[in-house]
Amino acid sequence: MELDARLVDRDAERPAHLYFRRAKSSQLLSGDSDHHRDRLVGHL
Repeated sequence: MELDARLVDRDAERPAHLYFRRAKSSQLLSGDSDHHRDRLVGHL
């Protein structure tokens, strides 16, 4: 049974897309790395 190349490519992209989407939403909710770095320096 042959796999359709379009289905294989689409499935391969899905995890990367979800990872990027989750990272962007976390950045909006919690702040980006510059924000956290500034907070850390402020505590030292």
